[in-house]
Amino acid sequence: MQTVRGRLEPILRRHGLPLAIYTDNGNPWGTGVPNQWTRLRVWLLKLGIDLNHARPYHPQGRGKNERFHRSLKAEVFDFAALATHAQAQRAFDRWRDIYNPVS
Repeated sequence: MQTVRGRLEPILRRHGLPLAIYTDNGNPWGTGVPNQWTRLRVWLLKLGIDLNHARPYHPQGRGKNERFHRSLKAEVFDFAALATHAQAQRAFDRWRDIYNPVS
């Protein structure tokens, strides 16, 4: 939980709080079963962020996520080896402006 929370906190500070996060059904998100609470889920709900769980055993429900990862791999990772976190961040920043331009 600390690792996920530690990664999410700066992202949420920078970009704001979403209404919900679309997740799979694994830890630490919980399985989508009503009243199954993980520490991470409780923290997110206290922030007002709901979790939308994918249907179990229906990967087509995550198609947009899978397509995003395929595009990321093809358009960033396949071009050059990224030796450092700084190189990776610069590549992600350039790609983000192409993939999801700010209006």
